[in-house]
Amino acid sequence: MDENNSGIAKKPACDNCKGRKTKCDRGSPCSSCVAANLECKLTQRAPEKRQRVLISARYDEAIESVDRSLQDVSRSLKKLLHNSERHQQPHNDSPTPFVSNHLLDTSGASEGYTGDSSFEAHVQRVTDAIKNAALSLDLSRADANFSTTHATKILHTPDNEDTSLVSSAYPSAFQVRYPELDGRSLPPLDPVLRLLRLLHIEKQRFFIDVPVVGEPEFEEICQKVYFAVNHYSLSAWVIVNAGLYYLFLNLGPHHLSQIAVTTDDIQEMLRLVSTNLDAAIQSIRLCQDPSLQWCQALSLLTNYCLRAGRSAVAWTMISSASRMCIDLGFHRLSSDMGKDNTKKRSIFWHVYVMNTGMAFTLGRTPSIPQYDIATTLPSLSHATPGVPFSLYFGFVQFSFIVGEMHIQLFSAAAQRSSPQARADSAQTFAAKLAKVNNDVKRVRSAFRPIRTSRIRR
Repeated sequence: MDENNSGIAKKPACDNCKGRKTKCDRGSPCSSCVAANLECKLTQRAPEKRQRVLISARYDEAIESVDRSLQDVSRSLKKLLHNSERHQQPHNDSPTPFVSNHLLDTSGASEGYTGDSSFEAHVQRVTDAIKNAALSLDLSRADANFSTTHATKILHTPDNEDTSLVSSAYPSAFQVRYPELDGRSLPPLDPVLRLLRLLHIEKQRFFIDVPVVGEPEFEEICQKVYFAVNHYSLSAWVIVNAGLYYLFLNLGPHHLSQIAVTTDDIQEMLRLVSTNLDAAIQSIRLCQDPSLQWCQALSLLTNYCLRAGRSAVAWTMISSASRMCIDLGFHRLSSDMGKDNTKKRSIFWHVYVMNTGMAFTLGRTPSIPQYDIATTLPSLSHATPGVPFSLYFGFVQFSFIVGEMHIQLFSAAAQRSSPQARADSAQTFAAKLAKVNNDVKRVRSAFRPIRTSRIRR
């Protein structure tokens, strides 16, 4: 009985009792349906799917946080789009001494130097031979439609195709930006203009010690950077900051009145350009395209890093400059004494002297092998104040000796030679160094050294 009662209690009410709102005894049929003479039916309904709704302060906070994040992302995207559109539009505002978005890498890379063992050199020799043969042909016995011009076009077809492939792979519209330099300021314009005017009156030591940039070229680059009508390269930015750094550093107390600045002003501008140069060093890409201006910029950065005691960074800079000099063929310049070749020759020998000296000091291998140099020495004026040609030539000769010493005394091949052979080589080098040293001493005794009273930093 208990089992039947429990089973009846669990049975739901019939449809008639539910509809008439009467009590159902849950029988089969129930008593209400029997009394009313109705058919007792029971419809099984599918259970309704219930959804649990949780109302908590955490969910409200989470929703608000997501909403705030979406708003921040939306504002950032709008700002990026606005900056992109502003960069693409020409700038008509007045020039300001800020990097802003004028700083682009437009250094104009060269195709590079190809040596005698390269495939292109062999192709060029074959091309020249075919050209000479075509010119010597008796055109009267050849086809009327054939000419040397047509043959030349055929010979140059592969070169043109290769050039088109290179240009398509590296389009000219490609521009490398340096966002880490955005917004950096330069020294005030007025003292810089007075400093540049001073260059016309008095020879500055910077252009003598680092003969990679001349006064007229430095003034031109300063104009391009300070009055940035067009985009300028990172190398130009480096040259301006490095040049101003050394020019301000070498000013004497008697120069302050000419430039209308105080010692504190000089110190502040030195700190400013030092910060700019440090940021530029961090911005230099590993695969910079070789160019003459980059050789100049890296040479100046090498001197800057050496003065700051950062020899490892200086070695990286001068090694990159050496690689670019080789890529540009500065080590194989012709004997032409034109203006461009003279400039390239001066840059190359400065890079060579710095690279060889640092390699010997740091125990590294020089980047420019001496046996592969065909460039003649630069023709510097004997009247150059403070640095006569004989002194400069002595530095180059010392670099030659250091390069030979690395090969015959310190290289891996030299380490495998006998101690007696190395001792003989060392005595030979000692005699050469003594001769160069005596020549330099004799020249120094003939010229009175320049005395400069620099501002203490």
